[in-house]
Amino acid sequence: MKSGESFQLTESWWKAGKPALLTDTGLGGALRTFHERDGMFQAQKTYKNYLNALRALDLVNQARLTAIQKCGSNPLFKDAKAALQKDAVIEQRRNIFKAAMTKVIETEVHEIETQLQKETLSVQERDRSSDALSKQIVQAFLDGKSDVKRMVKELDSYSTGASIRNNLVSHHIETEYQQTLVYMANDFPEHANRLKMARTASLKNGTELLRIGNSASQSAQRFSARL
Repeated sequence: MKSGESFQLTESWWKAGKPALLTDTGLGGALRTFHERDGMFQAQKTYKNYLNALRALDLVNQARLTAIQKCGSNPLFKDAKAALQKDAVIEQRRNIFKAAMTKVIETEVHEIETQLQKETLSVQERDRSSDALSKQIVQAFLDGKSDVKRMVKELDSYSTGASIRNNLVSHHIETEYQQTLVYMANDFPEHANRLKMARTASLKNGTELLRIGNSASQSAQRFSARL
């Protein structure tokens, strides 16, 4: 190891500079694993790969500390120990990982929030449509129109449609919530909070859909009794 060197996150650097008399530290293997996990994260920035890369980086740091301890005060290992202690690259790489993952999370949470906006507008429109159809049926009864049965059947379909949509309305958000919130809570608290709020709003939309469907069904039954 040359004097003045700093710690590097490559197995080749450690192989080239590791003192021949220094006992095994596990650092070479840890650096090899980190290289693999880093490559996987760069290729596909998923939560799983992000966590695996961070864990691999932590193992590298543990092995680095072990190597420092094994160097002790032996003058033969002086330069190697000094290089191992200059570890700024570890925190730098950790920040790089987090910055990259933040971009991914921001995109995904924004997509969920956009979907939620569309979902909310859809629920509101369904409520207006159901209410309007009920009023049309009342007027059709008064006018003696022949298509009352068709209109009542259409109103009743709102109940079935609401039940089906309620199973789907928050599925994406629920899936994202279960899979990612546990990973986001510590490193990305702001995004975790936004995801919680989106989930709560989506579940509320699901409840509102069922209310609309139940109301439509009850109205349809009352109208049917008069046919």
